[in-house]
Amino acid sequence: MGRLQSPFVANDRGDVMAFDLLQTMYADIEAIDASKIEFFDATGRPLRAVLEGYTWHVDEHRPGEPAPERLAEILRDYFSRLPDELAEFSSRAEATSSLEELLQLRIELSAAPDPGGWSKLFRRSWG
Repeated sequence: MGRLQSPFVANDRGDVMAFDLLQTMYADIEAIDASKIEFFDATGRPLRAVLEGYTWHVDEHRPGEPAPERLAEILRDYFSRLPDELAEFSSRAEATSSLEELLQLRIELSAAPDPGGWSKLFRRSWG
């Protein structure tokens, strides 16, 4: 199996985060939460979280079979729920035709200014 490809995506019940580096993802997500989150690489390969005490990592040697359609569905759903202040991102996501474009758009959103604290909306649980 080939190397994992960046960006890496964490789907915490609809709260979708993208990371350029695995180390950044490990630092931003607590080990206690990692077992409840879906992880993917840029090709849509599911990644398994391995917990080791208070730390965690993904099993880089045994990723799942690529499921790009699943990752694209997660990203499209995420963009469809953005608040009105971010309608430009929602519209652009609707118009994209590839997983690569959706991933790039999520990374771009991460770098966007935070109008009125909208990022706090994504910390709540989606049931």
